[in-house]
Amino acid sequence: MKPVVIVAALLSFTAPVAAQTTTLELINEYPATAISGEADTFFAEAVRRNSDGRIVIRPIPDAKSGLRSRDQLKAVTDGRFAMANSVGGTLAEEDPAFLLSSLPFVTPSVDDARTLYNMAKPLYEQLFAERKQKLLYVIPWPPSGIWSAEPVRDVAALKALKIRTYDNTGTDVMAKVSTTAAIVSFSELNAKLCR
Repeated sequence: MKPVVIVAALLSFTAPVAAQTTTLELINEYPATAISGEADTFFAEAVRRNSDGRIVIRPIPDAKSGLRSRDQLKAVTDGRFAMANSVGGTLAEEDPAFLLSSLPFVTPSVDDARTLYNMAKPLYEQLFAERKQKLLYVIPWPPSGIWSAEPVRDVAALKALKIRTYDNTGTDVMAKVSTTAAIVSFSELNAKLCR
């Protein structure tokens, strides 16, 4: 599975006046050191450079906004934040089309993921436009897998695992092979691992 991370922005922010600086917040549940956090930093720097410093994007990583990925789309729609960087599959409650990128075994290569994105892009753009938002960029995400402290050598070992998923697709797939599969937001993961 290769989920796509989606960054969308509210269209109603005002354009900067000549010498005025406009600061826009970009929220992300993941850390600044994650691939999506690094993309936020890259994007912020590109906007600053291309606007001669008139537009400042302020990334807010690590769920410091208080929002998990699945809540970010609504927060941008409601105008609480200008932009959000969210894993696409977590937005499935808004529309099942956001689960496209997390379908298992559909995109085994980067080229396949790019093809799926190009095919889905008009639909994504429509879904964001309906919410008065604009799709800014997507980030390829590594395939999902099972991370375990111990080798998983047989079905019994797999069934004994508690599996963390981030969207309904992952939960459905893993529930068929594991005793416990549940959606856990990245921001809640450390607390659950320490139990």
